[in-house]
Amino acid sequence: MKLTKDNLKAIRQATDICFRFADGFNAGKHTIEPSKRIKDPVYGETSARAVIDVSGRLEAYGNKQGDIYEAFYYLGSCKFDPVWQTIISLMRADDDVTLLWIANNDSEAMTEHGVFNDELRIVITRGKKTLTFSVYSGTYTNQTARMCRRNLTELSVAS
Repeated sequence: MKLTKDNLKAIRQATDICFRFADGFNAGKHTIEPSKRIKDPVYGETSARAVIDVSGRLEAYGNKQGDIYEAFYYLGSCKFDPVWQTIISLMRADDDVTLLWIANNDSEAMTEHGVFNDELRIVITRGKKTLTFSVYSGTYTNQTARMCRRNLTELSVAS
Protein backbone atom coordinates (compact mmCIF):
# COMPACT_ATOMS: atom_id res chain seq x y z
CA MET A 1 0.00 0.00 0.00
CA LYS A 2 1.25 3.47 -0.82
CA LEU A 3 2.29 5.94 1.85
CA THR A 4 0.51 9.28 1.88
CA LYS A 5 2.11 12.56 2.94
CA ASP A 6 0.10 12.39 6.17
CA ASN A 7 1.32 8.81 6.82
CA LEU A 8 4.90 9.89 6.29
CA LYS A 9 4.49 12.90 8.58
CA ALA A 10 3.08 10.70 11.37
CA ILE A 11 5.93 8.19 10.97
CA ARG A 12 8.60 10.90 11.03
CA GLN A 13 7.12 12.66 14.07
CA ALA A 14 6.63 9.45 16.07
CA THR A 15 8.32 8.97 19.43
CA ASP A 16 7.34 5.27 19.47
CA ILE A 17 6.21 2.91 16.74
CA CYS A 18 4.50 -0.49 16.63
CA PHE A 19 4.60 -2.95 13.76
CA ARG A 20 1.80 -5.49 13.77
CA PHE A 21 0.32 -8.45 11.93
CA ALA A 22 -2.94 -9.86 13.21
CA ASP A 23 -4.85 -12.77 11.79
CA GLY A 24 -8.35 -13.81 12.74
CA PHE A 25 -10.40 -10.74 13.68
CA ASN A 26 -8.32 -8.41 11.49
CA ALA A 27 -8.02 -11.01 8.69
CA GLY A 28 -4.32 -10.80 7.94
CA LYS A 29 -3.91 -7.06 8.38
CA HIS A 30 -0.39 -5.57 8.54
CA THR A 31 0.00 -2.13 10.15
CA ILE A 32 2.56 0.44 11.16
CA GLU A 33 1.32 2.37 14.20
CA PRO A 34 3.30 5.51 14.97
CA SER A 35 2.53 7.33 18.20
CA LYS A 36 3.69 10.67 19.46
CA ARG A 37 3.88 11.60 23.13
CA ILE A 38 2.20 14.93 23.77
CA LYS A 39 1.57 17.07 26.83
CA ASP A 40 -2.11 17.76 27.36
CA PRO A 41 -2.99 20.66 29.69
CA VAL A 42 -5.78 18.63 31.29
CA TYR A 43 -4.56 15.01 31.16
CA GLY A 44 -0.80 15.51 31.38
CA GLU A 45 1.35 13.33 29.16
CA THR A 46 -0.65 11.29 26.66
CA SER A 47 -0.11 10.08 23.13
CA ALA A 48 -1.63 10.48 19.69
CA ARG A 49 -1.56 7.34 17.56
CA ALA A 50 -2.11 6.63 13.87
CA VAL A 51 -2.78 3.27 12.23
CA ILE A 52 -1.31 2.90 8.74
CA ASP A 53 -2.28 -0.13 6.68
CA VAL A 54 0.63 -1.55 4.70
CA SER A 55 1.36 -4.65 2.67
CA GLY A 56 2.88 -7.59 4.45
CA ARG A 57 4.33 -11.02 4.00
CA LEU A 58 5.08 -13.88 6.37
CA GLU A 59 7.85 -16.39 5.83
CA ALA A 60 8.72 -19.31 8.08
CA TYR A 61 11.94 -21.23 7.61
CA GLY A 62 13.30 -24.40 9.13
CA ASN A 63 11.45 -26.18 11.89
CA LYS A 64 7.84 -25.08 11.35
CA GLN A 65 5.81 -25.39 14.52
CA GLY A 66 2.32 -24.12 13.74
CA ASP A 67 0.89 -21.31 11.68
CA ILE A 68 1.81 -17.73 12.50
CA TYR A 69 -1.27 -15.98 13.84
CA GLU A 70 0.28 -12.79 15.16
CA ALA A 71 3.49 -10.78 14.86
CA PHE A 72 4.38 -7.69 16.83
CA TYR A 73 7.37 -5.46 17.39
CA TYR A 74 7.56 -2.24 19.41
CA LEU A 75 10.31 0.30 18.76
CA GLY A 76 10.42 2.70 21.70
CA SER A 77 12.22 6.03 21.51
CA CYS A 78 12.57 5.61 17.76
CA LYS A 79 14.00 9.13 17.39
CA PHE A 80 17.21 7.75 18.95
CA ASP A 81 17.49 4.65 16.75
CA PRO A 82 19.96 5.42 13.93
CA VAL A 83 18.78 2.54 11.73
CA TRP A 84 15.15 3.65 11.96
CA GLN A 85 16.15 7.27 11.30
CA THR A 86 17.96 6.13 8.14
CA ILE A 87 14.91 4.17 6.98
CA ILE A 88 12.47 7.04 7.44
CA SER A 89 14.86 9.55 5.84
CA LEU A 90 14.67 7.44 2.66
CA MET A 91 10.86 7.03 2.67
CA ARG A 92 8.80 9.18 0.30
CA ALA A 93 5.09 9.73 -0.23
CA ASP A 94 3.75 7.20 -2.77
CA ASP A 95 6.31 4.55 -1.76
CA ASP A 96 4.93 1.04 -1.39
CA VAL A 97 5.79 -0.30 2.06
CA THR A 98 5.79 -3.99 2.95
CA LEU A 99 6.47 -5.56 6.34
CA LEU A 100 8.33 -8.84 5.94
CA TRP A 101 8.10 -11.07 9.01
CA ILE A 102 10.54 -13.98 9.02
CA ALA A 103 9.99 -16.69 11.62
CA ASN A 104 12.55 -19.39 12.41
CA ASN A 105 15.47 -17.78 10.59
CA ASP A 106 17.60 -20.19 12.65
CA SER A 107 20.80 -22.17 12.49
CA GLU A 108 20.94 -25.89 13.36
CA ALA A 109 22.70 -25.04 16.63
CA MET A 110 19.87 -22.70 17.62
CA THR A 111 17.24 -25.33 16.85
CA GLU A 112 19.14 -27.96 18.87
CA HIS A 113 19.05 -25.62 21.89
CA GLY A 114 15.35 -24.80 21.52
CA VAL A 115 15.69 -21.18 20.48
CA PHE A 116 14.35 -19.44 17.40
CA ASN A 117 15.30 -16.29 15.52
CA ASP A 118 12.48 -14.05 14.27
CA GLU A 119 13.13 -11.01 12.12
CA LEU A 120 11.22 -7.98 10.89
CA ARG A 121 12.30 -6.33 7.65
CA ILE A 122 10.75 -3.34 5.94
CA VAL A 123 10.70 -3.26 2.14
CA ILE A 124 10.28 0.09 0.40
CA THR A 125 9.43 0.00 -3.30
CA ARG A 126 9.57 3.11 -5.46
CA GLY A 127 8.96 2.36 -9.12
CA LYS A 128 11.50 -0.31 -10.08
CA LYS A 129 13.77 0.43 -7.10
CA THR A 130 13.50 -1.70 -3.94
CA LEU A 131 15.17 -0.97 -0.60
CA THR A 132 15.15 -3.61 2.15
CA PHE A 133 16.11 -2.94 5.77
CA SER A 134 16.29 -5.13 8.85
CA VAL A 135 14.29 -3.39 11.58
CA TYR A 136 14.85 -6.01 14.28
CA SER A 137 16.05 -9.57 14.77
CA GLY A 138 15.51 -11.38 18.06
CA THR A 139 16.22 -14.80 19.53
CA TYR A 140 13.50 -16.40 21.62
CA THR A 141 12.40 -19.65 23.19
CA ASN A 142 9.12 -20.94 21.75
CA GLN A 143 6.75 -18.94 23.95
CA THR A 144 4.35 -16.01 23.76
CA ALA A 145 7.07 -13.33 23.95
CA ARG A 146 8.30 -14.28 20.47
CA MET A 147 7.96 -11.64 17.80
CA CYS A 148 6.22 -14.13 15.47
CA ARG A 149 3.68 -16.03 17.53
CA ARG A 150 2.28 -19.34 16.37
CA ASN A 151 -0.63 -21.65 16.93
CA LEU A 152 1.23 -24.44 18.73
CA THR A 153 1.23 -27.97 17.41
CA GLU A 154 1.66 -31.14 19.44
CA LEU A 155 5.33 -31.21 18.39
CA SER A 156 6.09 -27.77 19.78
CA VAL A 157 4.19 -28.38 23.03
CA ALA A 158 6.10 -31.62 23.62
CA SER A 159 9.54 -30.15 22.92
